[in-house]
Amino acid sequence: IQWLEDDAPYVYPSLEKIEDVNKIKPINPQNDGLMPYVLREWEYMLKNVSPKIIEKYGYVRGHAVCMGPAETAGLVLGYEKLFYGYFENPSLVHKLLDIITDETIKWIKAQEKVTGKLERLFLYDHLSTQLSPSLYDEYFHPYVKAVFDEFKYVPIRLWHNEGRSSHVYNRIRDLGCNVYNFGADCLAEIKEAVGDCICLMGNLNSVKLTQQALKK
Repeated sequence: IQWLEDDAPYVYPSLEKIEDVNKIKPINPQNDGLMPYVLREWEYMLKNVSPKIIEKYGYVRGHAVCMGPAETAGLVLGYEKLFYGYFENPSLVHKLLDIITDETIKWIKAQEKVTGKLERLFLYDHLSTQLSPSLYDEYFHPYVKAVFDEFKYVPIRLWHNEGRSSHVYNRIRDLGCNVYNFGADCLAEIKEAVGDCICLMGNLNSVKLTQQALKK
């Protein structure tokens, strides 16, 4: 990870080639990478944030947040190599996604042990915006759905993706989330596709809002 002074951290791929998926070892959220630091921050906030805020707003308690398997695969392997892999090494890409999905579930459960039985699960994965419907069906939907299905007992299961997604609206109903946090897409079109089974959240164009703020 490259930590930048004036921008978000940049993540470099940790696999040189798709064949390196065979070298991946299971993660331990208590020891590996930055995960232990996140867990300690959850613990610190639960102990030090005003109880009134935790009780009134549900802050921290029962909360978990994680990147989805598809976008994580893009960071681990590199997006260009991942996209080539869809066509050149599909079996290895599926193996990578299987591993990442299992480890994503493990990471969310590690958060749950700290914050308590989950009431809100926020999963963000934007890769669907870059995939055709057929690639979405093969390399995105089943893996993100597997995560949400693992946590069916969680009352609020939110999928965040503010990218253009009109080509997969009809798939959202079966993704396993019950809240769709979207961007500047057409609200009426999404509502027509998902009906009343999913709560819609967002519909703000963050780029335009930033431009307007800068003009002021």
